[in-house]
Amino acid sequence: MTVLFSSKLSIREMAVVCRQLSTAYNAGLPIISALQLVVDRGASIRARRALLTMAELIRNGATLADAARAQEATFPDLFIVVLAAGETGGKLGALLNELADHYEEMAKIARAAKVAMVYPGLQLLSAWYLGTFALNIMKTILDPSRGRIVFADYLSSYASFQIKSHLIALAVIAVIFILKRFGMLDSGISIVKNHVWPINQISRKFSMARFFQCFALLLGAGIEIKQCISRSAALTLNRIMERDLLQAIPFIVQGKTLAEAFARCKSFTRVDHEMVGVGELSGELEATCKKLSEYHLAEASSALKVGMRVMQVLITLVVGAVIGYIVISFYGRLYGSMLDL
Repeated sequence: MTVLFSSKLSIREMAVVCRQLSTAYNAGLPIISALQLVVDRGASIRARRALLTMAELIRNGATLADAARAQEATFPDLFIVVLAAGETGGKLGALLNELADHYEEMAKIARAAKVAMVYPGLQLLSAWYLGTFALNIMKTILDPSRGRIVFADYLSSYASFQIKSHLIALAVIAVIFILKRFGMLDSGISIVKNHVWPINQISRKFSMARFFQCFALLLGAGIEIKQCISRSAALTLNRIMERDLLQAIPFIVQGKTLAEAFARCKSFTRVDHEMVGVGELSGELEATCKKLSEYHLAEASSALKVGMRVMQVLITLVVGAVIGYIVISFYGRLYGSMLDL
């Protein structure tokens, strides 16, 4: 059953929890003490509640993996799987550090996208408020049926217009959020992510950065290769790319190498194919995947900068068109009035 609001911790919250847990555990504290320390050091309320429950379950004889699985409504699947693998393989300290690095990298990706949207967002808001203000005041000035204009009355009318506009915008955002939450916009979002330039370039590069980052993490945890592929593909957050990457699993089952299994994956670039092949032959596949993640992240950042420049140009053109409309309307009405005289 789909719920309207997710109860799982955000990437930012997971980055904080994993880093603090890694630091405490690698400092030599028992896992229960490490969990308690994270609770005391300012984790979010949801995280504190889940970690306290985990600590209590472990005191009562549960394994770390079982305690984490009991909190699957709060923690991501990746966190639970890696904890279980670390506990079983005796590499919990190293894998906690890898998890912290992973979530910090994912938080960095999300933060880069948000920061890049700040300036275009401010431009759009400025264009909206200044543009609507100027258009409305020009219509008021050029309306022959109106008498003397009282600026205070105009400001009151403009404020009323903006309140109505904001209520409509909030209603639209709420409807979009609900439809997205229930998966009713997935097809449209997928089309935009994969076919609309420059969004498709940015989205695909960020997706591959997440794929290789997660793949390297799971590989280092000793997770079976088919699970590495399936879980990493799910983390792309792109259904078309996920289906494309999952094509490799049947070839792995047949005994093919990773390079051969991914040969038909269109999501892989030529560099990806070559690097995976080299990493597999050299026995340094985990390190190679980390390098590929860094490579795609750098490419995504470059594509994001290009996309933001394109958006700024489009916004400038829209603002210019609004100004042109205001000027033409003003002089058109002015000369029309003079001709009528």
